Amino acid sequence: MSRKGFGVTAVTAHGKLTGLISDGDLRRLFQKHGSRAVDMRAQEYMTRSPVTIPPEMLAPAALHEMETR
Repeated sequence: MSRKGFGVTAVTAHGKLTGLISDGDLRRLFQKHGSRAVDMRAQEYMTRSPVTIPPEMLAPAALHEMETR
């Protein structure tokens, strides 16, 4: 998350996107659960079923999709 500078990482299972975890998600997780957070699984706090766009979508359309959500 930090190395790439995106502030988010993907959670996958069997090659399929199943969720996202943002730096904000982690911050809230540690605020709520403290040191117990390190023993939790991603599926317990990830954002499930994130909205995706097809790879052939052009950048202006992708931007519009992000802005309207």
